[in-house]
Amino acid sequence: MNLGLGLWLLILVSASASPTQQDGKKPSWEWSLDERVTARLNPTNMRARLRPSGAQALRQMPLQEGQYPTTDYVDGSRNPELLLPWELFNSLLARAFSQNPQTQSVYRETLETRARAAGLRPDIWSTVESCATSFLQAKREEAELGARLPGTLGLQKQALLDQIAQIQEPQCGRRAAALACARAALGTSSFNRYLYEVVAPSVTVTSVGDKERQSHLLFAEGGCQ
Repeated sequence: MNLGLGLWLLILVSASASPTQQDGKKPSWEWSLDERVTARLNPTNMRARLRPSGAQALRQMPLQEGQYPTTDYVDGSRNPELLLPWELFNSLLARAFSQNPQTQSVYRETLETRARAAGLRPDIWSTVESCATSFLQAKREEAELGARLPGTLGLQKQALLDQIAQIQEPQCGRRAAALACARAALGTSSFNRYLYEVVAPSVTVTSVGDKERQSHLLFAEGGCQ
Protein backbone atom coordinates (compact mmCIF):
# COMPACT_ATOMS: atom_id res chain seq x y z
CA MET A 1 0.00 0.00 0.00
CA ASN A 2 1.41 3.39 -0.94
CA LEU A 3 1.66 6.15 1.67
CA GLY A 4 -1.00 8.34 0.07
CA LEU A 5 -3.62 5.58 0.02
CA GLY A 6 -2.81 4.53 3.59
CA LEU A 7 -3.26 8.11 4.83
CA TRP A 8 -6.57 8.43 3.01
CA LEU A 9 -7.94 5.25 4.57
CA LEU A 10 -6.87 6.45 8.03
CA ILE A 11 -8.78 9.70 7.50
CA LEU A 12 -11.90 7.79 6.42
CA VAL A 13 -11.81 5.56 9.51
CA SER A 14 -11.32 8.53 11.83
CA ALA A 15 -14.18 10.46 10.23
CA SER A 16 -16.59 7.54 10.49
CA ALA A 17 -15.96 6.92 14.18
CA SER A 18 -18.60 8.25 16.56
CA PRO A 19 -17.62 10.84 19.22
CA THR A 20 -17.88 8.20 21.92
CA GLN A 21 -15.56 5.93 20.00
CA GLN A 22 -13.08 8.71 19.45
CA ASP A 23 -12.80 9.77 23.09
CA GLY A 24 -12.75 6.19 24.35
CA LYS A 25 -15.89 6.55 26.47
CA LYS A 26 -18.58 3.89 26.61
CA PRO A 27 -21.61 4.90 24.50
CA SER A 28 -24.45 6.25 26.60
CA TRP A 29 -26.82 3.45 25.59
CA GLU A 30 -24.42 0.77 26.86
CA TRP A 31 -24.17 1.93 30.48
CA SER A 32 -25.56 -0.43 33.13
CA LEU A 33 -28.27 0.75 35.53
CA ASP A 34 -25.78 0.72 38.41
CA GLU A 35 -23.31 2.85 36.43
CA ARG A 36 -26.02 5.37 35.58
CA VAL A 37 -27.36 5.71 39.11
CA THR A 38 -23.95 5.80 40.79
CA ALA A 39 -22.66 8.55 38.50
CA ARG A 40 -25.91 10.49 38.63
CA LEU A 41 -26.25 10.54 42.42
CA ASN A 42 -22.64 11.39 43.21
CA PRO A 43 -23.19 14.54 45.37
CA THR A 44 -20.29 16.45 43.81
CA ASN A 45 -21.49 15.65 40.29
CA MET A 46 -25.06 16.57 41.21
CA ARG A 47 -24.00 20.00 42.34
CA ALA A 48 -21.91 20.55 39.22
CA ARG A 49 -24.98 19.82 37.07
CA LEU A 50 -27.21 22.40 38.75
CA ARG A 51 -28.82 24.87 36.38
CA PRO A 52 -26.40 27.73 35.65
CA SER A 53 -28.99 30.37 36.59
CA GLY A 54 -28.84 31.07 40.31
CA ALA A 55 -26.73 27.98 41.05
CA GLN A 56 -23.31 29.57 41.60
CA ALA A 57 -23.79 30.13 45.32
CA LEU A 58 -25.04 26.56 45.78
CA ARG A 59 -22.00 25.16 43.96
CA GLN A 60 -19.66 27.03 46.29
CA MET A 61 -21.30 25.83 49.51
CA PRO A 62 -19.31 22.97 51.11
CA LEU A 63 -21.04 19.60 51.28
CA GLN A 64 -20.93 17.64 54.52
CA GLU A 65 -20.17 13.93 54.33
CA GLY A 66 -23.24 12.08 53.09
CA GLN A 67 -25.05 15.31 52.22
CA TYR A 68 -26.88 15.62 48.90
CA PRO A 69 -27.74 18.75 46.95
CA THR A 70 -31.48 19.40 47.17
CA THR A 71 -31.93 19.16 43.38
CA ASP A 72 -31.12 16.35 40.97
CA TYR A 73 -30.95 18.02 37.55
CA VAL A 74 -30.06 16.10 34.39
CA ASP A 75 -29.93 17.57 30.89
CA GLY A 76 -30.17 14.77 28.34
CA SER A 77 -28.41 16.82 25.68
CA ARG A 78 -25.31 16.99 27.90
CA ASN A 79 -25.44 13.84 30.06
CA PRO A 80 -27.72 11.27 28.38
CA GLU A 81 -25.89 8.44 30.14
CA LEU A 82 -27.30 9.58 33.50
CA LEU A 83 -30.92 9.09 32.48
CA LEU A 84 -32.64 5.75 32.98
CA PRO A 85 -34.44 4.02 30.10
CA TRP A 86 -37.84 4.39 31.75
CA GLU A 87 -37.40 8.18 31.96
CA LEU A 88 -36.60 8.40 28.25
CA PHE A 89 -39.41 6.04 27.25
CA ASN A 90 -41.86 7.94 29.42
CA SER A 91 -40.94 11.18 27.67
CA LEU A 92 -41.24 9.50 24.27
CA LEU A 93 -44.76 8.24 25.03
CA ALA A 94 -45.92 11.55 26.46
CA ARG A 95 -44.83 13.65 23.51
CA ALA A 96 -44.95 11.34 20.49
CA PHE A 97 -48.52 10.38 21.42
CA SER A 98 -49.61 13.73 22.79
CA GLN A 99 -53.30 14.59 22.39
CA ASN A 100 -52.15 17.90 20.95
CA PRO A 101 -51.69 17.23 17.21
CA GLN A 102 -49.12 19.99 16.73
CA THR A 103 -47.00 18.86 19.67
CA GLN A 104 -47.10 15.28 18.38
CA SER A 105 -46.23 16.25 14.80
CA VAL A 106 -43.32 18.57 15.66
CA TYR A 107 -41.85 16.10 18.15
CA ARG A 108 -42.05 13.16 15.75
CA GLU A 109 -40.43 15.15 12.96
CA THR A 110 -37.60 16.13 15.30
CA LEU A 111 -36.98 12.53 16.34
CA GLU A 112 -37.21 11.20 12.78
CA THR A 113 -34.58 13.71 11.66
CA ARG A 114 -32.25 12.68 14.48
CA ALA A 115 -32.84 8.97 13.81
CA ARG A 116 -31.93 9.32 10.14
CA ALA A 117 -28.79 11.29 11.02
CA ALA A 118 -27.77 8.50 13.42
CA GLY A 119 -28.51 5.76 10.89
CA LEU A 120 -31.43 4.47 12.95
CA ARG A 121 -34.93 3.48 11.89
CA PRO A 122 -37.16 6.59 12.01
CA ASP A 123 -40.63 4.99 11.57
CA ILE A 124 -41.15 3.36 14.96
CA TRP A 125 -44.53 4.89 15.86
CA SER A 126 -46.90 2.05 14.98
CA THR A 127 -44.67 -0.47 16.76
CA VAL A 128 -44.37 1.61 19.94
CA GLU A 129 -48.08 2.45 19.93
CA SER A 130 -48.97 -1.22 19.60
CA CYS A 131 -46.69 -2.09 22.53
CA ALA A 132 -48.02 0.73 24.70
CA THR A 133 -51.74 0.42 23.89
CA SER A 134 -52.94 -0.11 27.47
CA PHE A 135 -50.63 2.58 28.87
CA LEU A 136 -51.72 5.17 26.30
CA GLN A 137 -55.42 4.33 26.69
CA ALA A 138 -55.13 4.80 30.45
CA LYS A 139 -53.41 8.16 29.94
CA ARG A 140 -56.32 9.30 27.75
CA GLU A 141 -58.83 8.20 30.38
CA GLU A 142 -56.85 10.02 33.06
CA ALA A 143 -56.81 13.21 30.96
CA GLU A 144 -60.57 13.02 30.41
CA LEU A 145 -61.20 12.70 34.13
CA GLY A 146 -58.73 15.46 34.90
CA ALA A 147 -60.56 17.80 32.53
CA ARG A 148 -63.68 17.38 34.67
CA LEU A 149 -61.98 18.42 37.92
CA PRO A 150 -62.20 22.24 37.54
CA GLY A 151 -65.48 23.37 39.04
CA THR A 152 -66.14 20.02 40.72
CA LEU A 153 -66.45 20.12 44.50
CA GLY A 154 -66.88 17.90 47.54
CA LEU A 155 -67.68 14.24 47.12
CA GLN A 156 -67.84 14.45 43.32
CA LYS A 157 -64.31 15.84 43.18
CA GLN A 158 -63.03 13.17 45.54
CA ALA A 159 -64.69 10.48 43.44
CA LEU A 160 -62.87 11.77 40.35
CA LEU A 161 -59.56 11.88 42.22
CA ASP A 162 -60.09 8.28 43.37
CA GLN A 163 -60.76 7.18 39.79
CA ILE A 164 -57.61 8.94 38.58
CA ALA A 165 -55.56 7.27 41.33
CA GLN A 166 -56.91 3.85 40.30
CA ILE A 167 -55.88 4.50 36.70
CA GLN A 168 -52.40 5.69 37.68
CA GLU A 169 -51.56 2.81 40.02
CA PRO A 170 -50.78 0.13 37.37
CA GLN A 171 -49.22 2.58 34.89
CA CYS A 172 -45.64 2.01 36.04
CA GLY A 173 -45.94 -1.71 35.32
CA ARG A 174 -47.65 -1.05 32.00
CA ARG A 175 -44.84 1.27 30.94
CA ALA A 176 -42.20 -1.31 31.84
CA ALA A 177 -44.06 -3.97 29.85
CA ALA A 178 -44.39 -1.61 26.88
CA LEU A 179 -40.65 -0.86 26.98
CA ALA A 180 -39.82 -4.57 27.03
CA CYS A 181 -42.18 -5.10 24.09
CA ALA A 182 -40.60 -2.28 22.07
CA ARG A 183 -37.13 -3.68 22.71
CA ALA A 184 -38.24 -7.13 21.60
CA ALA A 185 -39.89 -5.78 18.44
CA LEU A 186 -37.20 -3.27 17.42
CA GLY A 187 -34.11 -4.97 18.83
CA THR A 188 -32.83 -4.28 22.34
CA SER A 189 -29.55 -2.70 21.29
CA SER A 190 -31.12 -0.64 18.50
CA PHE A 191 -33.95 0.68 20.65
CA ASN A 192 -31.63 1.46 23.55
CA ARG A 193 -29.47 3.45 21.15
CA TYR A 194 -32.59 5.18 19.83
CA LEU A 195 -33.56 6.25 23.36
CA TYR A 196 -30.14 7.67 24.18
CA GLU A 197 -29.18 9.19 20.83
CA VAL A 198 -32.57 10.32 19.54
CA VAL A 199 -34.86 10.86 22.54
CA ALA A 200 -32.43 11.97 25.26
CA PRO A 201 -31.39 15.34 23.73
CA SER A 202 -34.95 16.61 24.28
CA VAL A 203 -35.23 15.41 27.89
CA THR A 204 -34.44 17.27 31.10
CA VAL A 205 -35.27 15.91 34.54
CA THR A 206 -35.43 17.90 37.76
CA SER A 207 -36.20 16.04 40.97
CA VAL A 208 -35.41 15.96 44.67
CA GLY A 209 -31.89 14.80 45.41
CA ASP A 210 -31.63 12.58 48.49
CA LYS A 211 -30.47 9.16 49.64
CA GLU A 212 -33.82 7.63 48.64
CA ARG A 213 -33.52 8.76 45.03
CA GLN A 214 -31.56 5.66 43.97
CA SER A 215 -34.22 3.27 45.20
CA HIS A 216 -36.96 5.39 43.56
CA LEU A 217 -35.20 5.37 40.18
CA LEU A 218 -34.54 1.63 40.19
CA PHE A 219 -38.04 0.86 41.50
CA ALA A 220 -39.57 2.67 38.54
CA GLU A 221 -37.17 0.99 36.10
CA GLY A 222 -38.33 -2.39 37.42
CA GLY A 223 -41.98 -1.60 36.81
CA CYS A 224 -42.60 -0.60 40.44
CA GLN A 225 -42.49 -4.18 41.63
